[in-house]
Amino acid sequence: MELGFRLAGAAIATAFFLAQSPRSLTQSNKKPNIDELIQRLEAAEGHERDVVMEELDQIQDADVLVPPLLAALDRDDPQNARKLLDVLARFPGVQLTAPLVRLARRADPIPGGMEPFLAGEPARKELLKALAEVCASWNPPAKNTDNADTEESTEAQKEERESDEERKSRRFLEWAGAMLGQTDPAGLGELLAMLRDHNACRQTVAEAGLIAAVSEEPGRHDPRIVKEVTAALGDQDTGVQRVAAAILRNIVGFGGVPLSKDMVEPLFLILKTHPDSSARYAAFILLTGGPGDISKRAAAIAANDTDTYISRDGERFLEDLSAASPDVKP
Repeated sequence: MELGFRLAGAAIATAFFLAQSPRSLTQSNKKPNIDELIQRLEAAEGHERDVVMEELDQIQDADVLVPPLLAALDRDDPQNARKLLDVLARFPGVQLTAPLVRLARRADPIPGGMEPFLAGEPARKELLKALAEVCASWNPPAKNTDNADTEESTEAQKEERESDEERKSRRFLEWAGAMLGQTDPAGLGELLAMLRDHNACRQTVAEAGLIAAVSEEPGRHDPRIVKEVTAALGDQDTGVQRVAAAILRNIVGFGGVPLSKDMVEPLFLILKTHPDSSARYAAFILLTGGPGDISKRAAAIAANDTDTYISRDGERFLEDLSAASPDVKP
């Protein structure tokens, strides 16, 4: 009797196992749905994001995982790029330059976190290609007239004068310039060449890229920058002069580079004659840091500027000098 119960129990257990095992086996061998995991990753935060990342970490085959990730970079919300790049970073052999440049062109604002993936000659060439395409159709903003764009003008006010597409293009140009300067030494050379270019679009790229370069490591920037920017102050093109003055403000401000004799004369000329009020203001600020009577001479010129902000600051500077030295007429 006991043997019969055992045999019957074994038969029931065997039947249960046979009934369950096909489904269990199917579940254990089920391949992960990559697109679903990517969607979950993009929506996840905190602990849930860690859970999804662990699942993605189990997929070691680049041929399986990388293509849908690259497709998501081209298709999905640009603000999710950082999450996708966290996964793609596990595959250093994957070329990400073209997808990331395409993402930057369609994003507004452009997400951060792409800098480590944009280095070397491939990145430089891809950025130059994209810049050529954007510059071919880009319309520069109107030139600054009196009271238009000195220190009083904020980024928000500037953007109010732009359409969505104009703002988007400008942001891309500025981003690409900053990225170009970090790709390799040749990238910096490209920016220095653009500085003296008489194309307003390329000047915009040079301004953003060179300011980023001198701000990245204050006091440790490439000496070529100071040399080329100083020479550009005396260029015949007023656009080149404006950009050079803007860059020089950052060189002097962040890098602690003193004004040289080669800088002073062209800066005075810009302060006196430049049609762009932002260029005149930059020259004024730079000259107020000069030695001897340079600052007082600059303030006297600024006090008579047609731009009310520049004239106001020039007058205030003269008043401060007079207060500091009451026996000396400004």
